[in-house]
Amino acid sequence: MVILAKKFLTKFIKIWNFIPNMIFGDRPLMIVAIFFISIDRFFKAFAFNRQDYEFNLIQEILKFNYKENYYIAFSLPIAGNILIALIVLIIIGLIFFYLYCANIGKKSNLIPLFLIILGASSNLYDRVRYGFVIDYLDLKYFTVFNLSDAMITVGVFLLLIIANKKETQQNIVYYILLCLGFSSS
Repeated sequence: MVILAKKFLTKFIKIWNFIPNMIFGDRPLMIVAIFFISIDRFFKAFAFNRQDYEFNLIQEILKFNYKENYYIAFSLPIAGNILIALIVLIIIGLIFFYLYCANIGKKSNLIPLFLIILGASSNLYDRVRYGFVIDYLDLKYFTVFNLSDAMITVGVFLLLIIANKKETQQNIVYYILLCLGFSSS
């Protein structure tokens, strides 16, 4: 499974390097997305190396706090190789959907899809390397999450807005299914 994940990440990087710039739409926004994933990787490394380090970011409401997440969203009990295989398949599907949208000129879908793919890839990397996802943002009365989770959530939310603007039930159902199946990374 580790080899499959490494091959996937290598292929993703090759796709990024070889597809013409115009496919990716607004390049500066893609750079911002990569910047956020870099920040996420930094904070994950920081949290992992200082597991007992905890401090308030916004009073008692938001804390920096290391947690190991073995399951999917909201601690639903799916873990291990089944979860890794499912996430890899979803990411591959999203990459193909991304390329399809780019090919037919649906540029409004590209940035949200890119956010989801990057966020999911970062969490997948954690699952393959550590056996769990490193979460570090502890929101009081809610959950512990990371920046990759936020990128996935924002990407799905933007896709739902785009689907809603098109006002076609088929697109809305598709994006809701995408949201339910993919917010699990």
